[in-house]
Amino acid sequence: MRLGDLLYREPVTCSPETSLKEAVHLMRLNDVGSVVVVRGGKAVGIFTERDLVRAVDEGADMGRPVSEFMTPDLVVAHPEESVESALQKMLRHGIRHLPVVTPDMKVIGVLSIRDLVEAMLEEATPL
Repeated sequence: MRLGDLLYREPVTCSPETSLKEAVHLMRLNDVGSVVVVRGGKAVGIFTERDLVRAVDEGADMGRPVSEFMTPDLVVAHPEESVESALQKMLRHGIRHLPVVTPDMKVIGVLSIRDLVEAMLEEATPL
């Protein structure tokens, strides 16, 4: 199974200037654990629940830009990659959210570790 087959919803994104408060609001509103930070249509980082915990622990003002707390070193996948490959990548890097991008870094989706485990289980035990 390819990752592109699992993309069923639009990715939740924001700009680097988006406030922490607005980024958290986007996460809650869309029931997701991460927001991909995009500049000029290209992914430049990801803001996750873990980043939020770090910001709160550091006493961050919620009006500060998300770019100050995002993870800038993105680990990404491509739509033609296999679920197994993506899961290995996530485990190797200790991440729970994986942006799926085009070769020019345009975000077309985000998969969680839960999405990948569910896809593997479904493939292993078809109905």
